[in-house]
Amino acid sequence: MANTLLLKRTTVAGRVPTAAQLAAGELAVNVPDGKLYLKRVSGAETVIELGQTGPQGATGPAGPQGATGATGPTGPQGPAGSTGATGATGPTPAHQWSGTSLRFYTGTAWGAYVNLKGATGATGPTGPQGPTGATGPTPAHQWSGTSLRFYNGSTWGAYVNLKGDTGATGPTGATVPKGDTGATGPTGPQGPAGPTGPTGATGPQGPAGADGSPDTAGQVLAKLVTVDGAGSGLDADLLDGSHGSAFARLSGATFTGTVTAPNFVSSSDARLKSNIVPITEALAKVQALTGVTFTIAGSDARQMGLIAQEVQSVAPEAVVEAEGVLRLAYGNLVGLLVEAIKDLAQEVDQLKRTAP
Repeated sequence: MANTLLLKRTTVAGRVPTAAQLAAGELAVNVPDGKLYLKRVSGAETVIELGQTGPQGATGPAGPQGATGATGPTGPQGPAGSTGATGATGPTPAHQWSGTSLRFYTGTAWGAYVNLKGATGATGPTGPQGPTGATGPTPAHQWSGTSLRFYNGSTWGAYVNLKGDTGATGPTGATVPKGDTGATGPTGPQGPAGPTGPTGATGPQGPAGADGSPDTAGQVLAKLVTVDGAGSGLDADLLDGSHGSAFARLSGATFTGTVTAPNFVSSSDARLKSNIVPITEALAKVQALTGVTFTIAGSDARQMGLIAQEVQSVAPEAVVEAEGVLRLAYGNLVGLLVEAIKDLAQEVDQLKRTAP
């Protein structure tokens, strides 16, 4: 049959429990005094302090011995001496309390701990998760054209660069040879000399002949085309009075070297777009991409960027295939990065609201 150890305790120094406060076999500990009490039910109910056994009382005086007589019946036994006074209660034994268990020092060694705390009850089931809170407002932000930063409510954060590094400057293109200078038009015929007067007084000088007529602009151009060939040189430099570059229109081009310009501008007017759909799960898509460094075929220069095949699996709108090779439009990834940052900002706001 299992025994149950009952325990009460008090933190008030000098307090001793009464018999009415303890059940049979129940212990009480006075923590400040370091004393342990037990209710005794043998005879009258009393509370005793447990500790080392006090010294034994003095032996009472022996009764007087009867006179020796003839052998016969044993004489009556003398009265027993009175019981000596009970010795004072010994000090409380050394003990240690762990918060849940108690053990005592026997004088030579420590005894085993006795657990005085009931077993911990089973953990209750987890309550249902509350509904997700409404999405907070988009935080204040600033866009520089290449970098983004957010306002945290008191100060502006640092700018985050969202534009790829500028590529290395490509080699200078070969110098285009200058077109040949057109041939000088023929000099007009000289007028005939006036007749020489008779020798004598010098006669008047005859009138000068008329100058030959110069070539027109069309005649000069025709002669240059004959020498230089149509579609090149000066013939290609002017089209209807405007410089030829004003009429250049490219629907597509491939360059093997580095292309450098003060700025690259993409058409982005809302009036030119249709079927506009916001980008979803932007943060997960960005996490699926891996930034890498690499060398491109035909060059030893180290570059940095993404792998088109990886981008195609999450953002196919930014990948174009031409001549059997995948090409990546890095500018098209700006929208994905902006939405990913907004997703991060939303998660940060949710963490701030739930933080203790």
